[in-house]
Amino acid sequence: MTLKQLLSGLFLATCACMHSTYANEEVSSVNAVTLTQHSTDDELAAIYVISEFCPTLLDASQHDAFAKGYQQLLDEYLPEQPQAQQYLKMLSSQKSFEAVLQQAQSDAHQAGDIENAEICRVLVSYYK
Repeated sequence: MTLKQLLSGLFLATCACMHSTYANEEVSSVNAVTLTQHSTDDELAAIYVISEFCPTLLDASQHDAFAKGYQQLLDEYLPEQPQAQQYLKMLSSQKSFEAVLQQAQSDAHQAGDIENAEICRVLVSYYK
């Protein structure tokens, strides 16, 4: 399973929790993204949120492997950004990104620690 497939699955799962038209727009967006190289704000917000919850859900011994996996994820989704982590941090502080980031945080909260920890473990094991 590639990380893009993992994130697509994550987005589809979180979109299933969303309501009405917004969910339908998101599912369409996720399906379109898997066919392109461009990253959507929803994807970038989810990636940022992963950086928030994974360090608290992983053992300290897994942090280095997670950092490598997370960097690879950033490289895949932001290939044109030489300092993707700083870019994503800057983006997360932008007013225009606030709503999508809050939605990603809410989705992660709804998914719960078990599902979130699985995403973290995939990043750790995928890039060992």
